Amino acid sequence: MTREEMERLTEGVTVIAEKVRMLHDVGATRSEIAAFLGIRYQHVHNVLKRGNRLGTAPAEPVTPASRSDAVHALVVEPGGRVTLPPAFLAAQGIADGDVLICREGEGGGGLQIVSREAAVAELREIALQRLPGEAALLDALLGQSPKPG
Repeated sequence: MTREEMERLTEGVTVIAEKVRMLHDVGATRSEIAAFLGIRYQHVHNVLKRGNRLGTAPAEPVTPASRSDAVHALVVEPGGRVTLPPAFLAAQGIADGDVLICREGEGGGGLQIVSREAAVAELREIALQRLPGEAALLDALLGQSPKPG
């Protein structure tokens, strides 16, 4: 990754840890990040460790080949009820009585349905990225045991 690309990607970001995470997520190596930011390799390592990013590759973008091609036509029943297909429920591990979280797409363009557990995991990851030093507080608030390590 070139210095110009790194400068463009981190333009306007003032927090070093956020720059480290951003550059890691787009595929920069720890050595490249340390050299670019003028910090020690160990500093980069510690930021990625606190953000649970060590040993993980950057997320792959979703492409048509990597996403599910399943399409479900659902009927809105009286009272706004919608029945999800049993195959979908089984594939997602959703059982009767589970809480689902529905989120509108930007501009009202669609509806995303996820399990409560998936929503909590997503929220936890976002919070840990932004406040890695608050992992114990986050776990206490979410009623979860801290992860070892």
